[in-house]
Amino acid sequence: MDISLLGPLRLGDGDLDVTPSAPKQRQLLALLLLNANSTVSVDECIRELWDGNSPAGALATVHAHMTQLRKVLASAPSGAGRLMTHGRGYVFAAERGEIDVTVFADRMRAADVARSAHHLSASARLVGAALELWQAVVLVDVLSGPVSSVLRDGLARRRMDALCLRIDLDLELSRHHELLGELGALSYRHPADERLQVRLMTALYRCGRQVDALAVYRRLCAVLRAEHGIVPSAGASGVQTAILSADPRLDGPIAGTGMSLDLMTCA
Repeated sequence: MDISLLGPLRLGDGDLDVTPSAPKQRQLLALLLLNANSTVSVDECIRELWDGNSPAGALATVHAHMTQLRKVLASAPSGAGRLMTHGRGYVFAAERGEIDVTVFADRMRAADVARSAHHLSASARLVGAALELWQAVVLVDVLSGPVSSVLRDGLARRRMDALCLRIDLDLELSRHHELLGELGALSYRHPADERLQVRLMTALYRCGRQVDALAVYRRLCAVLRAEHGIVPSAGASGVQTAILSADPRLDGPIAGTGMSLDLMTCA
């Protein structure tokens, strides 16, 4: 079975699409899939669907939705028996390679191994392959309740972490010219994200565009002050200082998950 969460919800078995259409069934299925192979309690299901305002028949309603989900899943050759009752909860059974979220995690682990072995190009390819699994916002077409929201937010952070890592690897591989377009677009969409702004500053500086790099820092200062009433971190201001002084460390190697050099501590 192919299970997609990194975008629209989809459960497929070959050419057969067995994604449920009923909104609350989709919501419960998404919660189960985000916790695949782990028990999701009935109480969590109720909180996910009604967020503290559950009706008198909430328990029976959850059981009815689960019964319908089992029928939908049973229409696929590999779907029967996936949804199990476990104590006072439910478990969706899946193999690691079936869910795009776990494939993403496995590719990131492989990238980390490659990076540790100093195979930077291989690591960058693996991170890129992991990011290609994302089609849109996690479960973009499924309602989000308080239980699943925490998990969705965590996945969104992991996506941004992976993106920053891939950019770091590309910078270390001297691909700063190729990165400018992507970083410019990302920094426009996330003007208060220091990690992206610092990486754009670094790429611009390495392309010989010191003035533009400093303009990015000034824009960051203005956004943080206007939106949050704060100033950039010591890491970001350290990069600005390094650019002003043409610090040779800005042209040095970048350590995998952060921008190292003691300059990029905001990463």
